[in-house]
Amino acid sequence: MKIMKLKKWAALTLCGVLMLSMLTACQGDSTESESVVQSEVSSSVADPVQAAIQARKDSGEYPKLVIAFPTVTGRPAGADRIQEKLNAYTEEKLGISVELEIMDMASYPQSMTLMLSSGEQADIFNAVSMGYSACANKGYCLDMGEDNLLETYGANIMEVLNPLYIEASKVDGIQYGLPQNRDMASGQGGYVIPKRFLDEIGFDYESMRTEESSDYIYTDIETIDEIYAQLHEKYPDMHVFLPNKSSHLRNVLQYDGLGDNFGVLMDPLNTLEVSNLFESEEFLETCKRYYEWNQNGYISKDALTDTATPQEQIKAGTGISHLCALKPGILQSQEQATTLPGQPTEELVIFQVLDDFMNSGAINGMNWCINSSTEYPVEAMQVLNLLYSDSVAANLLAWGEENVDYVKTDDGHITFPEGVDASNAEFSHSVNWLFPNQYITEVWVGQELNVYEETEKFNDNSKKSKALGFSFDNSSVMTEYTALVNVQNEYINQIMLGFVEPEAALKEMNEKLYAAGLEKYMAEKQKQLDVWAAANGVA
Repeated sequence: MKIMKLKKWAALTLCGVLMLSMLTACQGDSTESESVVQSEVSSSVADPVQAAIQARKDSGEYPKLVIAFPTVTGRPAGADRIQEKLNAYTEEKLGISVELEIMDMASYPQSMTLMLSSGEQADIFNAVSMGYSACANKGYCLDMGEDNLLETYGANIMEVLNPLYIEASKVDGIQYGLPQNRDMASGQGGYVIPKRFLDEIGFDYESMRTEESSDYIYTDIETIDEIYAQLHEKYPDMHVFLPNKSSHLRNVLQYDGLGDNFGVLMDPLNTLEVSNLFESEEFLETCKRYYEWNQNGYISKDALTDTATPQEQIKAGTGISHLCALKPGILQSQEQATTLPGQPTEELVIFQVLDDFMNSGAINGMNWCINSSTEYPVEAMQVLNLLYSDSVAANLLAWGEENVDYVKTDDGHITFPEGVDASNAEFSHSVNWLFPNQYITEVWVGQELNVYEETEKFNDNSKKSKALGFSFDNSSVMTEYTALVNVQNEYINQIMLGFVEPEAALKEMNEKLYAAGLEKYMAEKQKQLDVWAAANGVA
């Protein structure tokens, strides 16, 4: 295994240090010289991290590591410049060169899988959209625990990551990858309404605020029913509710999809029993509510085909409210997204009707891994250790080069330099959440400066699924998965947005799901979950 290089390197380093001590000792009998040499030997043996760095610098030969990850649109125009800056920094700090292999998000799973299976160099990679468990099971990921690789050369990682999240990122008890410091939980059931509309109907939202909630108002779905009825009466020609079809399902109910919607945990805080979401009473009742909203005229008749975002429709004056997942800073982000250029900020009120929740896949959705075929396991771990703990390196990947890609403001934020915006920025990729440690990066203007501290609290205080850390590998039931997705796509938006009577439509949908192999798919998911639970001591 490539990690045997670690043992070989350590042995050679120790031999070299011991030989140096012997030669130095032979030059004289000075007690002082012997003391210095013994100190050097002890220091080198005690600190293999610095010894590895020094050995590389002394040799003058810096190994080159390839770091692979995607962005939404692929390699930014300024990526070569950022690579050069990062490379200079890693050479200075670690005696290691780096190369950035940046792909677009759509092609990343296929391209990355090809690189890993063909032996093409990709020493460090992110498993986003590839399936972390699948990568581990296919042998693509190095065991970071073997020979204490993580403990020895990733000590800073173990300090900055929550131990719970490190443990939850193991597969079959093996540390094949590491999660980020980012928003992992999701505040579910967040209904967003511009303040001006609530003021117009005389709804007293301020009295509903609590000390622990300055950004959100915690309430129940019946209150939303009441607000929407009043808004529709006041603004009959506007669409009261603007659905976001891509994220609607995961925000209206609190369940754990275990990677998808085909076999879920309906009571994720208390049980590991896999069941059919689409046969649950909770799902039916939710669909009935949206059917009623649709029949009442709250939802646009063109909602199934409309491609405009809720924020765009609010700015256009055609709609009022929408549903979104919540996290620290989301109020400011939503206000920015719904404000017309040159106009005063669109002040919003957010009502939350469900809990902050962390599902099974929250941790392992985009883990950082070391390629099992790498020639440089020690160096790869040291690079990851730097990216998790060094703000200079972290900001280069997240935001680019200071005074070129961003500038600091007087109050401590960052923003685009004069003459630069999202349309012409050379290193604006919108995936700063993908990199190892968002908490040590700069804060973009519009967010509170303490947003990352609040995010850490948000994660830690959220309710967590009993299956936290479980990652379903559906490679053995991929045929069924494809068929199930096709059935879901045929029905889900019509049912969830209230365009068809839900009971009859769900009956028909479930019949097709079972015909497509849902029972087999759920059985495989339950089997893997049971194995995972036994291995991790989860009852």
